[in-house]
Formats: sequence, C-alpha cells, structure tokens
Amino acid sequence: MPISDSNEVGSLVREALDALVKIDFDRYMALWHEDCRVEYPTHLPGMPEVIAGKASLSKHNHRAFHGIDYREIRDLEIRPLEDSRFSLVEFEMEQSFGGGAGSFKGRVCVIFGERDGKLGSMREYMDSRLLVEAIAKYDEVVAHSGGYGQ
Repeated sequence: MPISDSNEVGSLVREALDALVKIDFDRYMALWHEDCRVEYPTHLPGMPEVIAGKASLSKHNHRAFHGIDYREIRDLEIRPLEDSRFSLVEFEMEQSFGGGAGSFKGRVCVIFGERDGKLGSMREYMDSRLLVEAIAKYDEVVAHSGGYGQ
C-alpha cells in the first residue's frame, strides 16, 4: 500500500512510529508539543480517555515503553487530510512485553495533528479488548511467578 506523507504531520508520524518500534521513549516524547491533547475513545478500563499536556502524556506513556520486549509496525498508511495539519494513520501493530508474558497484535487507526512543528494531538482507535486480554495474561503470569524479573 502506498504511503504518503506530503504534509509535515506525516513526517512527524513516521518519526514517532520509528521511535515506538525502537522503544525510544525520549525521542518519542521529544516529538510532542507541550500543550498536546491525546484522546483514546476506545480506552482501556482504568485508563483516561483524554490526556492533556506533555507531562501527563509522558507519565501515561511510561508503561507503553518500559517493559516492552519487541514492537513491530506493518502495513503503514498515512493519509493527509484536507486540513494539512492532520493525517489519518493506519497500521498493524504487534508487540510483546514483560519477558514474553504478554503480547498484543491488532489494527490501530489514529488521527494525528501537528502544531508548531510538533505533534499537537492524537486520537487513537483500536480494539482495546485485545490489549485487555494481553495485559490480563501478563498480570496472571507475573502474579504466579512472584513478580516480573524475580
């Protein structure tokens, strides 16, 4: 499938996804605007639907990076929207975490927005049931092992 990143947000998205794959938390967070807004309409139970500000996003994303063993993104499509500050992004993501105790594979659709040369907004849609199942499996393995890393 062709990939188009003819607007600035497309380039930022490519950089952000590369940082996700390489599990580079600092590089990923450096791409975000201080006043960013992130929305998860299909959020996980116990997780916020809206995160406002880079500091809050950094705290929230800590778990998304730390403890990840492997992450791969395939079938990436970036579609600039009529308003050039936004792009619709779709991809298949596969990841494992906690020493292989949990894993996730699913399709992700995201609308990213750019502001002042940084990522200013994100609205992510995915089948969160798949991630809930992966986290539950991970938690069960950790509980029966006496804790991760022990």
